[in-house]
Amino acid sequence: MPHQTYDAALRFAPGAMTAASVFGLAAPGLERGTLPGVTTGAPVGGVGPLDRAVLRRIRVRTGRDARGRVPGAGPLAVVDAVIVV
Repeated sequence: MPHQTYDAALRFAPGAMTAASVFGLAAPGLERGTLPGVTTGAPVGGVGPLDRAVLRRIRVRTGRDARGRVPGAGPLAVVDAVIVV
């Protein structure tokens, strides 16, 4: 299998699984709740993981966290490590 095809498959699979889980939970949500509740709850529920993913990408690319600090520097590095774990 060519490397580009393999990479495309690795990018497609998580998106397909995410879509399947969202659409699979939409029908039971509509049966038990209301349309505005489901259409509001789905995007709001996705904000937390998206926020973490964006912050992680910033940290990986720049070597700094969202506030511009270098992770691991300073007297509270041990406390930060414990909170992260």
